[in-house]
Amino acid sequence: MQMPPIPAMLRRLLGITGLERQKGQPMWRQGDVFVTRVDAIPERARRSPLPHGILVHGELTGHSHRLESPKSAMLFSGTHGIGELYLDVPAGGTRIVHEEHGTIELPEGLYRAWRQREYSPQEIRVVRD
Repeated sequence: MQMPPIPAMLRRLLGITGLERQKGQPMWRQGDVFVTRVDAIPERARRSPLPHGILVHGELTGHSHRLESPKSAMLFSGTHGIGELYLDVPAGGTRIVHEEHGTIELPEGLYRAWRQREYSPQEIRVVRD
C-alpha cells in the first residue's frame, strides 16, 4: 500500500522537508534540537539576525541549547515562525553546548537548526526536552 504524499507545510512543521539535507550531508542532534548543513540561508531569515547565542530555551530544566561563545556565529530567526533558526559559522567553527547533552562542534558553513516535533491527529507539537 502506497502512502499519500505529505503536504509541504506539514513536512516543514515536522522538520522533514529533505530539501536542505542532501544525501551524505551530516546531521547533528542534541536532545530535541537537530542541526544540518544547508546551501544558503533564506534572505527573509537574514533580515532577522538574533543578538544572542541561544538556539532553544529549556522549558523543563532551565538549561538552554546555546553557542558556547555567542559571537562565534551569526544566528538568524527562521522564516516560518515554527522555531527554526539558521547559523552562519565563520572559519574556526563554533560549539553548541547544553548542560545535559554532548557538545556539537560545527565547522565553518551554513546550518539550519530546529526542534523535534511530533504529530498526533489533534496537533503537531514541539517535543520538550
